[in-house]
Amino acid sequence: MACLIDTCVWIDHLRPGTPEGIRRVTHEVVNRHDAVVCEPVWFELLRHCPKAERAGIEKRLITFPLLSTPADLWRKATIFGQQCRDAGVQTGVTDLILATLCRHHETVLVTFDRHFLLLAGVIGLDTELLQRSA
Repeated sequence: MACLIDTCVWIDHLRPGTPEGIRRVTHEVVNRHDAVVCEPVWFELLRHCPKAERAGIEKRLITFPLLSTPADLWRKATIFGQQCRDAGVQTGVTDLILATLCRHHETVLVTFDRHFLLLAGVIGLDTELLQRSA
């Protein structure tokens, strides 16, 4: 099963000041044979990165398979968002989009963000939670 690398993992992987223990974890993840990316992760990474780093980051991202965006993405994300709200789980738009893409492609979301476990409990998202050990 493919694994979608969440933006937070990429940020810790690319940031020069990331502690060595976390860097080792992220290095393993981004070098998995089954790692994939998606357009929302591209967007989040490239919209905030310094101009001098953009080309290098894009060059790295382009080496990964890109999950296609299904035509009904927004409709499905809306339904998942309603289910989360009804269950008392608050989540952001981008998180819902990533979760919807993972569900559609039967992909595991690899992240440091624990709030995805709550979302996973509501919509059945396969999540691999990484630990930030310095």
